[in-house]
Amino acid sequence: MNTQVETLESGQEKATITIEAKEIKSRIAKKYKDYGNKYVFPGFRKGHVPRPVIEAQVGKEQALMDVTEDIYEDVLPIAMDEADVYPIAQVKLEDQTALVAEGEDFVFSVIYDAKPVVELNSYDPVEIEAPFEEATEKEIDEQVEVARNNYAKFEPTDDEDAVIVAEGAAKLNLTVTDAEGNAIEELAANDSHYELGLNTYPKAFDEALVGKKKGDTITVEINVAEDKCGVSDLLEDKTETATFTAEVVAVETLVAPEVTDEWVSETSGGKLADVAALRQQFFEQITEEKAPMVATIMENNAALELSKRFEIELPEAMINDAMAEYQQRLIGQQLANMGIPQQYAQKLIDENPDLANQMLMQYLQQANISPEQFPEHLRMQAIDDVKGNLALDAIARHKGITVTNDDVMEEFVNSGVEDPKKAFKSWKDAGRLHEIREGILRGEAMKAVLEEAVVTRFDLVERTEENRAKAAAEATAAAVEEAAEEAAEEAAEVEMTEESLNKLKVAELKEIASGKGLATSGLKKAELIEAILDAETPMGAHAKQAEDAE
Repeated sequence: MNTQVETLESGQEKATITIEAKEIKSRIAKKYKDYGNKYVFPGFRKGHVPRPVIEAQVGKEQALMDVTEDIYEDVLPIAMDEADVYPIAQVKLEDQTALVAEGEDFVFSVIYDAKPVVELNSYDPVEIEAPFEEATEKEIDEQVEVARNNYAKFEPTDDEDAVIVAEGAAKLNLTVTDAEGNAIEELAANDSHYELGLNTYPKAFDEALVGKKKGDTITVEINVAEDKCGVSDLLEDKTETATFTAEVVAVETLVAPEVTDEWVSETSGGKLADVAALRQQFFEQITEEKAPMVATIMENNAALELSKRFEIELPEAMINDAMAEYQQRLIGQQLANMGIPQQYAQKLIDENPDLANQMLMQYLQQANISPEQFPEHLRMQAIDDVKGNLALDAIARHKGITVTNDDVMEEFVNSGVEDPKKAFKSWKDAGRLHEIREGILRGEAMKAVLEEAVVTRFDLVERTEENRAKAAAEATAAAVEEAAEEAAEEAAEVEMTEESLNKLKVAELKEIASGKGLATSGLKKAELIEAILDAETPMGAHAKQAEDAE
């Protein structure tokens, strides 16, 4: 088999495949044998039917048509794969009427849209940002604080002005009475620790406690059937309504222990001798855990920088394929986060059709993306992926990176499949080895890019804090702007009469005047009203324009 590839004037590619007469003869013979085993021919045993008999009933042309169809299905993908051809859409036969002929080579051509080949405007090293590869002091501090807070306990505060907060705690003297005023002894408590937000007592009880100080008393009456809580079962057997009365003996706050050598040794069961050992343990854990994340950030940033080095209109077929791949990747990541290995993910999705949608909705919630925004988000991510991949292809060509069948076999071995040789053959027969080659090629290209990259490192904790502060500032600015717009709209709706303006405050009058481009500094209320009314009249407006012109 021989495959020749040429580029047409239209920009499409044409692959011409030649299959030798010897193979055609073999395929035709096998097809007749298959007919003999598949169909019933009266007077003949299966597998022992003479060819003329088969031809008489099936037809010679039908046999040639079936062989031709088999070649298109079986041989074409392999021929394209071996020629390292990358169609991005369905291939089209140039001559759909061609048939194989015994004793002759079979030559046919297909035309297809090929993956674009781009050249970068620069192959200089990329400049990217990425977190430090090793754990930073701030990252370790953060983990030490988490560990410390895991041992935090509620303790009474000496601050007399302290108030109970939602999900906080307090020491209470508690009495609960039934509808007739009789005490329910099982719920009585003195100087008892109570944590809000655990649904132990009714929600209304917790809400009444919020904001209370030491010495305050609250009384809350509830409908037992409606106000469900942790003691509902007990109350339902005794009364329809219940009254909770609580005196705040002390307000409690969470107090975390001091991180000392003794505390570290005690909480680790003697496995860690001191604070230094704890910090070293966190250093090793964080460094190991962040390695995949740092690598991904570097690769993504490098690909993004490379994609800026060329401009091209991407084929929709490539974008659509990338969207489908990215969506599947999201689903796989969500399942992986749940501890489901990649090799079982697809089977699980096949068995649970709704699972894929559930995983996508979970991702959208985590990423704060609405279902309406998701299609555009998906498309933009797909475009980034396609451009990044085309840029890596360009790097591979520029650096002369190649991939052999041995490299592909090694990839199967490293993937952990049970039988790498069998997997290799399966992919080869399906004409899909080019997918593996392409992945290896791009991986090697990315490795080369990162080896030369100029990397500016940043502290992940600091960057996160900066991003949060920036987001908060932007949210505040947006809220201020929105409030100003609403105020301006309200001001615009005010009827501009002396009576209506007199009802407004000076600050409101100044806002209206400023909206009309009037100077307000030093003006009293009456002067502001006069200036606004003057600006409202055509003569006044004309005078203002003349004043501005001067």
